[in-house]
Formats: sequence, C-alpha cells, structure tokens
Amino acid sequence: MNNLRTIFFYGLFMDPQYLRAQGLQPQSVQNAYVQDYELQLGARANLIASVGQRCYGVVMTLTAQEVTQLYAAPSVQDYQAETVSVHSLNQPERVADVYLLQGSQQQSPNQDYAHQLLQLAQQLDFPTDYLQHIASFIVPKP
Repeated sequence: MNNLRTIFFYGLFMDPQYLRAQGLQPQSVQNAYVQDYELQLGARANLIASVGQRCYGVVMTLTAQEVTQLYAAPSVQDYQAETVSVHSLNQPERVADVYLLQGSQQQSPNQDYAHQLLQLAQQLDFPTDYLQHIASFIVPKP
C-alpha cells in the first residue's frame, strides 16, 4: 500500500537529496514552519512545545512504508509521531505528522550535527533569527 503521509521535518531529514540517497522518494517538498514549538539539539534535533516560538523546516510527502523505513534506524527509532498544523507560503495551513523525542535531551548538542543543520538551514534560506538560534547550539572552538 502506497498511501502518502505528509511529514514535517526540522532536522537533517529536511534534505530531500539525503532522503533520495536512502532510497526514498520525497514529493511536494516545501519550506514551512510550525508555531508554538522550539528547536532543541542534543545528539539529534528535537522540538519542544514553546508558546510563541516558531520552528522552521520542510514539509513533504512520503509513503507510509518510506516513513517506517526512515524511522527504523537506531538513532531515530525512539521518535514518535504527533500531528501538527504546518504553515507554508502559498498554501493553506495543513496537518502533518512530526516526529518528536519524548522528554528533554539532557546531553550537550552534537557539534557536527549542529554545524550540518546550520549549513542546511542556510541553504534553505530560513530567516536570520532562526539561523542564529541554530548557531547558538554551536560551541566556539577555543
């Protein structure tokens, strides 16, 4: 069954080229944001509820089988789907699944991940204040 699911990605899975390299076929890829969530970084990205905050990402469709395949990897298998309202340019607000890690991440941000995420967010032309938020997770080298 190839039923399509609309997914909002906010970490490195925002990159459709990366997903294609994993054998997936992302469709209808658009920049978007969710309201009242804030990006958090630990080993990987996560969102936490935060009134008034906005998290930018990419919304796309994948088959249910592709989503299952993607989240079977050990590094993301603990993420659980939740439903959110997604906003994007030239599109009405719509519902999408977002995968979240329950509970807060107590570990320090993964620096390689933070650098890669910042580079991807710059390529996606996210707003400057959001890029600064991602950059705040990067520890300057002494």
